[in-house]
Amino acid sequence: MTWGGKTLKNPKKSKSYISKILSNIKCFPKNQKSFHSANVGSILIEFAVCIPVLIILLFYTHDISKLKRYYDQTEFVAQQMVNILQNISQNREGDNKKITLDDIKRAASLACLSMYPGNTMYRNDAGSAHHDLSHCPRITIFYIKGQPGDRACCKWVRRFFSDGATIPTGWTVNNSTNSNVSKVTAYISSVSPSKIYPTLKIKNGEEKIIVETSVFNATNTMNVKDLMPTDNYKTCARKAFKFWSISPRPINPSPNETDTGAFYFSAVEIFTPAPGLFDGEKPPE
Repeated sequence: MTWGGKTLKNPKKSKSYISKILSNIKCFPKNQKSFHSANVGSILIEFAVCIPVLIILLFYTHDISKLKRYYDQTEFVAQQMVNILQNISQNREGDNKKITLDDIKRAASLACLSMYPGNTMYRNDAGSAHHDLSHCPRITIFYIKGQPGDRACCKWVRRFFSDGATIPTGWTVNNSTNSNVSKVTAYISSVSPSKIYPTLKIKNGEEKIIVETSVFNATNTMNVKDLMPTDNYKTCARKAFKFWSISPRPINPSPNETDTGAFYFSAVEIFTPAPGLFDGEKPPE
């Protein structure tokens, strides 16, 4: 029998192909069983090795992404501080635009809202410094003056802490120049600008403001539900910042294991202040 001038395949030959396929299908369960018994041990070993590695990678991925988020947040707070300080006094009547301590406290409270919503930047109970988030912001203002010969000096420093604050103007203020808790070194004598901060550039007679933001965590800022008597700065930080497998690196160059607090996630912004905002004197009350 033909169709279109071609002869159909021999039916007997086709049947022989079908019989071969059926015979292979019959053998398949036996081969599968043999394959399973031969490789089940190696599969279990690979599974036992790979799963712990996968879990560790998941923990590190979680921690690294959270670490970057904290740095991004403190950098944004520093940028907000610059913007607020440049504009907070511009609508005052007269020529007195000088920034006061009260201005800086209110600016800090406003800038930190992106990282500490509501009242979380303030202490959560009277008579202590405990915070709901177990950490709180710190903002430092450096006034830098350019000197002859491409040099500079720091005229004054003001550090603002919210670990004891209850209201926007309740921040603690001090004049500490301790470089162990800062990436900026407050040299009061004439030095190369890069010694104050690596990226600082300033001309003779020019003024610059450096804003540094960081996060402070200590046993006294910890939420009392999270705190254990044996906690040191490493365990406190891991709990406060919700890390699983890593401890964030503090700004302090070498805190002792017995230290109960440290500063983290420093971000620095440098700007030239608008005329009349700052001078060589510390901001007035």
